Amino acid sequence: MPTTFNAFYLGNGGAFTIDPTEGNAVSENAIDLVGLTNGTPADPLFDRIVSVTAIDQRGVLGVLDTSRSAFGPQDLVSYTLPGASSPTTAVFEGLASYDATVTFFDGSTGSVSAVVFQDEAGNLFVAPETTANADSAVFQSGPIVSMRLNGLISNNSNLTANRNAADFITCFVAGTMIETPDGPRPVEDLREGDAVVTVDAGAQKLRWVGSRDLNVRDTDNLKPIRIRTGALGQGLPATDLLVSPQHRVLVRSAVAQRMFGTDEVLVAAKQLTALPGIEVVDDAAQVTYVHLLFDDHQLVTSNGAVSESLFTGPQALKGVSEEARAEILALFPDLAEIGADMELRQPARPVVPGRQARKLAERHLANQKPVVG
Repeated sequence: MPTTFNAFYLGNGGAFTIDPTEGNAVSENAIDLVGLTNGTPADPLFDRIVSVTAIDQRGVLGVLDTSRSAFGPQDLVSYTLPGASSPTTAVFEGLASYDATVTFFDGSTGSVSAVVFQDEAGNLFVAPETTANADSAVFQSGPIVSMRLNGLISNNSNLTANRNAADFITCFVAGTMIETPDGPRPVEDLREGDAVVTVDAGAQKLRWVGSRDLNVRDTDNLKPIRIRTGALGQGLPATDLLVSPQHRVLVRSAVAQRMFGTDEVLVAAKQLTALPGIEVVDDAAQVTYVHLLFDDHQLVTSNGAVSESLFTGPQALKGVSEEARAEILALFPDLAEIGADMELRQPARPVVPGRQARKLAERHLANQKPVVG
């Protein structure tokens, strides 16, 4: 089965080939990439997130093989490059892993082991991790501007096709009931200009509504999270709520106050799955995600629970189609200037990152306290 994941597009290597000699599992030229830095403030890596489909057709099951010949079916990768209007499908070439330093939007840095792969079209990518680990936590902790490859770890391996892709989609599943001045309405029925009741600013008009149909049968990272009736607290949500994994819900509790100095924080739904009644919908196949955008980041009532609207930071914009992103930027042209504007746009409540969010859930579970008290 093809497996799809997000990856950073590093660019085209031109005449460079990471694996010039076929028939072995070694990418002989991998050392030549050491010292390479990709991404700049003017051309950040967070603007080069590409959805890649790995097509495993030969050799070792579940991986794209570095050791291959010109005979028989070839392992392939398929993707649409940033700015391209049509997809590229090319034979997988080779890969290597590197000690790397990533620089985030705020100037901070992190250290990771980066898996870099290339196809026969010459395009180079950084793959996500295969499982949730320390490296994946770094990759998902903020918008990455650049990456430097400091040293070669290994050039003797294949590319595991099933990877723990980062999910940048923040949205509701069709069927969610959103509170409006006229009562609850299905999220998929809302349109630009419609009024929605927000927690902080009363009725606010939607500036943009978008939807995205996804086949999530063969992906783990895009399957919705189900928050069952009452799982957040007494009667919250009022009925089962389905959202994308990174969609953040409001936590209001004494535990949050003790951990973060404020009793209200926003936590990605996937970080709450340690709690009873909150789970990945493993049997999901086709899902329609719907995005709601206001002038500012807002909290709305969805199936009786409080959760967020689309937050138009650089990571959130990666989760919509190019057409939808262009539409958002047409409405909010200042978002095209990622710099100071991103510093000015603040989330409606403090956002708790992954590891701390999981610890928050664990403490609620241990103390048998609802996350909305």
